[in-house]
Amino acid sequence: MDELLALMDLLEERILWRPKRRLILRKRIYQFAEAILGLKEKEYLGQTQDGLLPERIQSLAEFILQRLETKYGIADRTPSLPERVKNCRRHAIQLTENMDLSEEEHETAKLELDDLFFVTQLFSYPGTYVSAKPTIEDMAETLDKFEEDVLRKSSASIRGTRRAVIAFGKPIPVEPGKRGKSQIHALTEKLEQDVQALLDNIQLETCGERQMASGKGNPNRKPNKLPATCHPPLATRSNTGGNNPTNAR
Repeated sequence: MDELLALMDLLEERILWRPKRRLILRKRIYQFAEAILGLKEKEYLGQTQDGLLPERIQSLAEFILQRLETKYGIADRTPSLPERVKNCRRHAIQLTENMDLSEEEHETAKLELDDLFFVTQLFSYPGTYVSAKPTIEDMAETLDKFEEDVLRKSSASIRGTRRAVIAFGKPIPVEPGKRGKSQIHALTEKLEQDVQALLDNIQLETCGERQMASGKGNPNRKPNKLPATCHPPLATRSNTGGNNPTNAR
């Protein structure tokens, strides 16, 4: 935990804040995330948005993608954000390789590739930074991302021993020859659901092991849902609709 707190100090100092050591770590993470997002909203939108962090993240990503899709003349927009990013990247790369374009147009295309990379970064941040009882692993994972993206580290530092769990789900049948966009979308949704179910089961088993180790578990009871302390983090709203990080809760 001490190393996470030290990293939080560095992150806050990077945006010219004094370290908020009087706040608990999860609130510091939330306020920092809101501050960083607000800076990017100012850059792209000219103002900050209201609402929950997940909504604001999705809205900003959508604004950038729609602008580029309109510019590139992409009318057929898939519901998958990664697929939309890939389609836009294809057009931007073609522009950078087009020798008939001016140097200024090449630079613009490179900036648009940077915009698409930023959308990918937004996609990797679900915005659920705060929960009633986040685990130290939840907070460490978010801080690892901030260390790479804000402090420009090529890879997050190693701060402890990690345990890897390998789990295999049931095979998903795929009919050959059916590769329409609707089938691809349905398959993607099925994969997401099955992977999430595997993650939930792993988290449930891990929480059960911790409770047994602490003497609080009942070896004869098999819960059919995650305990309250094991639920995935939920997004929270600030008192002023998301614009004032000092009121985040």
